[in-house]
Amino acid sequence: MTKPPAKPIILIPDNGPLGALAINGQDKLDCLFALGAPVHITDMVIEEATRNQSLWWNKDIREWLERNRGRYTRVETQTGREYLAAQELWDRAGRPPGLEPKTSDKGDRSIQDAVEAYEGRIGPDETLVALVDDKKLRRRLSNAEVNVELVTTRALFKIIDEDLHAGDAEAMWRMVKNANPTMANADRKDVVRNVRHPDDEPAAPAPRPPWGKR
Repeated sequence: MTKPPAKPIILIPDNGPLGALAINGQDKLDCLFALGAPVHITDMVIEEATRNQSLWWNKDIREWLERNRGRYTRVETQTGREYLAAQELWDRAGRPPGLEPKTSDKGDRSIQDAVEAYEGRIGPDETLVALVDDKKLRRRLSNAEVNVELVTTRALFKIIDEDLHAGDAEAMWRMVKNANPTMANADRKDVVRNVRHPDDEPAAPAPRPPWGKR
């Protein structure tokens, strides 16, 4: 008997894809909702975009997050809670220079927290569609005991182009490379699917988006 397609959950565990979308305009960030699946964003991604305003596109991400509060789910992690507690103590102390809480490596740790949470929360009929370019994060997610599809930024641009008809994938990628040359290291176009429910027959792969239109 053929299994029905998996129900996707879009997971954003890395600020890179959000930044790439924002570089092309807040309407491209809105494409995440047009995909038709629930959007989950880890707390450390939100904190990075909110607090690090040295990158102009983070300002657009912050505005987008505030404007769309309630349309996405904030994924709480132990690392995020610890960071916010440290940030509050630093604020109460008058923000002494050089003692502010650091976000370096906390994003990676929050990913592990989130993965562990999802391992107990989603079943064989669901799949995480994780938007992530970082090789280390991709390895961590691919080893999780959940069904997961790893989607790179370039693959996401292709989906926006071919399935949503909301932009030119190559033109969007050129915009990203011009604004943030370090993204050139994320020049991958693949979608990798991993099925990690050994005790259950997995669902078929999620159909092509927009998922909510099916």
